[in-house]
Amino acid sequence: MSDEEEVPERLLYNGKLIEDVEMPPSANAISYLEERVKEKLPDDYRNFLLTCNGGYSQFLFRAKRAPWGIKHYFEMQKLYSLPEPPLRNPYAPNADIEYESESLLSVLQEYQKENLIPKTGFLPIATDCGGRGGVSVFLDLRGGSNHVLAFLPRFHESLNSRSQVTFSPIASSFTDFWNMLCLSRKLVRMIIKHTVPDDDIDYIIAMFDSGMPQWRDSYGMQFQRKFGRTNLSSDFFARKS
Repeated sequence: MSDEEEVPERLLYNGKLIEDVEMPPSANAISYLEERVKEKLPDDYRNFLLTCNGGYSQFLFRAKRAPWGIKHYFEMQKLYSLPEPPLRNPYAPNADIEYESESLLSVLQEYQKENLIPKTGFLPIATDCGGRGGVSVFLDLRGGSNHVLAFLPRFHESLNSRSQVTFSPIASSFTDFWNMLCLSRKLVRMIIKHTVPDDDIDYIIAMFDSGMPQWRDSYGMQFQRKFGRTNLSSDFFARKS
């Protein structure tokens, strides 16, 4: 995608519908990030940044809060974008650099500054937008690995307390994590309930297809009755091309 190309509002990336994607980062921005974490980015995550560079979704992933626990659904609403690194002030070379708010660099800086994650090889990539008490997803790049870990809060936990922070392994790579993303039955029912006929129904169908391909088996008739559609296929991406 070149600077002249318009950034699509929504994009289907490896089978998952994602919104509010941004322009790809430059090679300089990628190198700057790798310098900050002292590790090379894995190819799959690098490709995600170069294609989407962050975005929003309504997808969930399933994980255990503890090794002995049962799996729960957790939200993943925001994937952090990588901005261009700002120029350091030559008159105050030791001053903290101010990064774009809520970007990958600003969140990484915050976690490192407060010693909430290792200084090297640990990269925040996504959040449920729940703040310090919410779900945070990380890439563990230490030793050349590509594991995806998550901070999955319990009622008494918070990222404000270093001694209580525990990370749960959820995938062996960013690709595996991406393939895990889905919609739960509860979420599909809620979306159908709150969607109105004036909404973009083709978009809703496209989102269902990317998050729960078999949704028609359980909810097709309910969808048809509410929206008066006999054709439950979507031309959303055909319209966008």
